[in-house]
Amino acid sequence: MRSEDNWLIEAACRNLMTRYCIGLDTRDSELFLSVFAADAIWELVNDTPRTLAGHDAIRAYFDSRQKKLFNLHLLQNPLVTVLGPTEAEGYCIALIVDGPWGDGTLPVPLRGTELITEYRDRFELRPEGWRIIRRTMRKLIDKKSAPPS
Repeated sequence: MRSEDNWLIEAACRNLMTRYCIGLDTRDSELFLSVFAADAIWELVNDTPRTLAGHDAIRAYFDSRQKKLFNLHLLQNPLVTVLGPTEAEGYCIALIVDGPWGDGTLPVPLRGTELITEYRDRFELRPEGWRIIRRTMRKLIDKKSAPPS
């Protein structure tokens, strides 16, 4: 493959990583789901580990998320490795900060860093474009896990 092809694939996959975070933060379920293939697997390795398969299961989890907090996912160190013209894998870290949502008025008071997660992705070129076919999320640092001071 030409290096220009690699750059285009890397950019498309990094765009999916970014749109995932924006969809979560803005509570835009359509934007959020658009990054996943219809048959995608989303593994959440957190307080209650679970594996979600397909748009219906991912949407149900998305819609059930706590609405009392205002979250921002700050994407760090996105790395995309092109495996071929229709396959790639990715890695990134998300620093998630939060505050009380309240009445939706901005700015909200900062509660602090909620957690730091690691995402490992598999991307595939589908007829509708590049999509995440598997995303594994694992907590690395969680303020709920810290001992009381």
